[in-house]
Amino acid sequence: MKQTPIYIKGVVLFSILVLPSLLYLYLTAGKHNFLYLPIIADEAQNYIALVDENRREQPKHHYIRDFRLNEEYSFKDLDNNIKLIFISRAEETLNNQLIAYMFETEVWEHLGNYENIYFLNFIIEDSTHIFDASIFEENSIPKDQWINIPLSLDSLNSIMIDNVWVGEIANKLYTGEELNIAEVIISDKEGRMRTGFDNNDIIMYSYNNLSKFEIKLLRDDLKVLLAEYQRELKKKND
Repeated sequence: MKQTPIYIKGVVLFSILVLPSLLYLYLTAGKHNFLYLPIIADEAQNYIALVDENRREQPKHHYIRDFRLNEEYSFKDLDNNIKLIFISRAEETLNNQLIAYMFETEVWEHLGNYENIYFLNFIIEDSTHIFDASIFEENSIPKDQWINIPLSLDSLNSIMIDNVWVGEIANKLYTGEELNIAEVIISDKEGRMRTGFDNNDIIMYSYNNLSKFEIKLLRDDLKVLLAEYQRELKKKND
């Protein structure tokens, strides 16, 4: 029987054992593959995203201070749950429905209807525009997980500034005196803020909730965060 030349065997082995690894490295080059989702640092560290964090050194994280959401809940009452914090305006009915639709179809339905994610919708009211809860009646996200918080702009600023809107997050939310409402921020189960990167390796800090592309980035980063908690739970149970 004619034997297969050694160099052909080498090519076959290379294709089976080495080529897939090289292809994977090529496809993922320049992309962050997180074991955990980066955490926003505290004021002493200028609220940067802790990317290469060594948790054994217990670096300082920024924790969101407690505040009232409504008569039933304060922010701390939602500890042990992931929170998505975003803003809308009472007069912008169409935009509000679009935001709800994006969260419903691009986040909620893709995460297996995860019961420990809360959607905190801070709605800016004024003397002529009052929030109408009926605009979200068709939303399939459970009402106890979609929390509407109507309030004035001044009240919103008193809650958010130097608490949720910090560092680069504040820069994205405020352009001069104008408030940019099309942003959503991830808060983890401990009340810290989390963020990932876009496809150009630029830190997101917040995600445009009217952009299908950025909402998909948000969804992917939430999956990383959920996997992180699952790993921690497994370690405790082992």
